[in-house]
Amino acid sequence: MLNIRSPLVSMMLCSLMASICFSEERESKLVTWQKRNSVPDPIGWAGMIGGVSNGVLIAGGGANFPESPPWAGGKKAWSKDLFVLSSPEKTWRRLSTPFTQPLGYAVCASNGRQVIIAGGESPLESGSGTRCRNEVLKLEWADLDVKISSFPSLPVPVTNASGALLENDLYVVGGICSPTANNAENHVFRLNVSDPDRRGWKSMECIPGPGRMLGVVATFNGSLYLFGGVSLSEDEHGKIVRTPLLESYRFTPKGGWQRLADLPVPVTAAPSPAPIRDGKIILLGGDDGSQMKNPPEQHRGFSDQLLIYDIHEDRFHKGGSFPALHVTAPLVPWKQSWFLISGEIRPGVRSPEVWECSMSPTKSEE
Repeated sequence: MLNIRSPLVSMMLCSLMASICFSEERESKLVTWQKRNSVPDPIGWAGMIGGVSNGVLIAGGGANFPESPPWAGGKKAWSKDLFVLSSPEKTWRRLSTPFTQPLGYAVCASNGRQVIIAGGESPLESGSGTRCRNEVLKLEWADLDVKISSFPSLPVPVTNASGALLENDLYVVGGICSPTANNAENHVFRLNVSDPDRRGWKSMECIPGPGRMLGVVATFNGSLYLFGGVSLSEDEHGKIVRTPLLESYRFTPKGGWQRLADLPVPVTAAPSPAPIRDGKIILLGGDDGSQMKNPPEQHRGFSDQLLIYDIHEDRFHKGGSFPALHVTAPLVPWKQSWFLISGEIRPGVRSPEVWECSMSPTKSEE
């Protein structure tokens, strides 16, 4: 009898289902790309924060390897700098007000007036190791600078989580609670950002199945969507093993979690939250797991394939290829487009590039 809980068997079953839930490309013209001015660093950062406050695009934080790649003994460096972009055609400006300490890999969301940053990871003051954070920050653009203040802290420290705003509620989903964790979390926390101090964080129904980190989320019509990510476990030698996940889910505050069609291929650490147009959620590449056994110095780069999830059909479609192969990067809606800011293009290798992702108009808009 097959063990259906086995990751290998799960992958095999999903491949058999692909003919049912995955059709050939028919939306290749849905997305167009334009390269914009890069962030002001020759290397760029992974795990930056990004969002919009009072009409300007704000980005900052993150981590990189400025001296040499990690497989050559390079040390990871963390940033606390903040940058602002006033219009897509202009260049980024470094702000005089940085974070009080370096920060990366947090959940970010924008409500138009504020950029909200939940959790993440920061280096220890000793210079050796990092810690997961439970702090929640609020950035607001005013008087030509960013004002930084605090929201109520998360119930637990968490990094590499997924999250998005659903109406007035910020959701933080999954992640890990320690940089050395041997398992990912399946917790879900919610904060009403219009009345955060009185209501505080609430624990919601956990994600079904294994805990996960680096999943992709999207929101549409009162629902939160969650795709992929990876789970963590220990092998017989105590080594941490990442298992790509194919499950997709929809969450509603009243109905809880509902299983959707499985992904045809793994999607891990793709830019998030994912853009959406006309009932279609666009997943931008990510790590498809095909090179997990390759040494990092031989990695050929992350996936350049778009996957389009049709909400009404509960079906995935191929969406062609795209030029920005970034993971662990914020994707921010701004000025009728989505902006992909810096990120990682191979394990340990960053890119300072910024890409504008535009959705082609639907027939009703033409």
